[in-house]
Amino acid sequence: FPSHDTSTQWVVVVFAGGNFGNDFVRVDGSLFTTNYTLEAGDYNRLIRFNNTTDVSCIVPLDLVVNNGYQALIFRQNTGEVTIRPASGVTLYAANTELSLRVRYSLANVLKLSANAYIVGGDLG
Repeated sequence: FPSHDTSTQWVVVVFAGGNFGNDFVRVDGSLFTTNYTLEAGDYNRLIRFNNTTDVSCIVPLDLVVNNGYQALIFRQNTGEVTIRPASGVTLYAANTELSLRVRYSLANVLKLSANAYIVGGDLG
């Protein structure tokens, strides 16, 4: 937690049932309005989609990050946001739901192992 960094906001995120990694999530000014592919630099970052049309947040194959990598996905506007696996990636989600349910829904993408991720949150 870089206390000297005044350009980035930090949010404490608490998940029922336990800690999903580092409790501090980086919130910057980035807003996405088109499809976006997660990157290693998105670790502990809030990815905000501010779109009125449907878009995808893509989990790429062979993302070079440690197990426990997490990114939070936020649906800030009315366009649907769906978390999609690239070919060769497995996403585990309750009832195989991968779309953020409504405006202001939040989901977590957590790396379980090589090319396998858990997706949880307000999905439907």
